[in-house]
Amino acid sequence: MRLLARRSYTQAELRSQLESRWDPSAVAAALARLIELRLIDDAALAERLASDRFERGGRGRHRILSELVARGVDADLASDVVGRVIAPERERELAQRLVTGLLSGRSEVDRPAGERQLGRAFRRLVARGFPAALVRDLLAGS
Repeated sequence: MRLLARRSYTQAELRSQLESRWDPSAVAAALARLIELRLIDDAALAERLASDRFERGGRGRHRILSELVARGVDADLASDVVGRVIAPERERELAQRLVTGLLSGRSEVDRPAGERQLGRAFRRLVARGFPAALVRDLLAGS
């Protein structure tokens, strides 16, 4: 219970933490009880994390999906949650704001964005998890 008081864990994370100390059959029984009591819920956790990473972290769907899977959320569940939380239009709007911010240090009249600056913006957005095709499209329009 002390683990759950600190932060939210996925079922896989909690299993890993507990199996290092206790018998796997006891851990399985404890996890089943925690799930029954809804003290651990991978779907709800995935939804909270996806929303938070997108809204406050400025991350795209690919990065969020890989983070959820790395934390032990089932890949199909993670994909479903990311699809529900992040609409393509919202992802495009966020990527556009980030592109604007990355390229804001230049005056459009004085000098167009150079290849280095566009390349840097491309790499940063792809690293944040935005689809490469979306980033290319947004940078072509800037």
